[in-house]
Amino acid sequence: MEAGLIIRDEVSRPAIALVEIDHRTAARTVFIQMDNYGYLKPEDIPGAEISLAKALLVDSYELDASESALEAAAGSRCRSILDFESGDQGRLKKLLGLGTYPILPLAAARNLTGMRQPDDVLRALGDLCPGQVVATDGVHGSWALDRDSCGIIHQPAFVVEPKDTTGCGDAFHAGYIVGLLEGWPLNLRMEFGSLLASRVAGRVGGRTALPWRKDAPSMIRGDISSNLHRRLSTMS
Repeated sequence: MEAGLIIRDEVSRPAIALVEIDHRTAARTVFIQMDNYGYLKPEDIPGAEISLAKALLVDSYELDASESALEAAAGSRCRSILDFESGDQGRLKKLLGLGTYPILPLAAARNLTGMRQPDDVLRALGDLCPGQVVATDGVHGSWALDRDSCGIIHQPAFVVEPKDTTGCGDAFHAGYIVGLLEGWPLNLRMEFGSLLASRVAGRVGGRTALPWRKDAPSMIRGDISSNLHRRLSTMS
């Protein structure tokens, strides 16, 4: 990271999180302490650098900063990936209109759209955002609105013996972004995101199972598509 993009703050403290894992279900509960946490402010956002970047990932924890970042990315080559879980619905809907690739948990997308069934949720979400919308739901997989056919794509979750679900959503986003930067089609982006999420779920710790690019061929397994098999085999 360039030194000029580092914000120095002698007063604020980072958030501290403690994760409790239910060993029967691999579900996790996060206890977080944010006393004196240094929230990003709009003036902290490096707009010029974002407009030159290839991808931007924003969440719903710091909406003022996220809005500034999305405004900087708008109209540039930078693709914006949105990971919104909670927050003021009016504000979130406004930011969805600025994003190009929102990937929301299905529960959050239901709250925003008022719909229940994944197909209806995705179509309503597509009305809120002009970009490519995706919704994820853990072991139930993920859904996307195919803008070309107006149909719904469903990517099942990969079967894994779960150890810890911490970071699975982030891993899906990471895999999807990799596919986006590689120029992969929508279905392969979703499949790779699901594959990465399954690897994370099979290990304790949200980062321990994340591979380097050179490790991509080692991710090949019998239940992935032939297209993803071919893509992973050529990555190094």
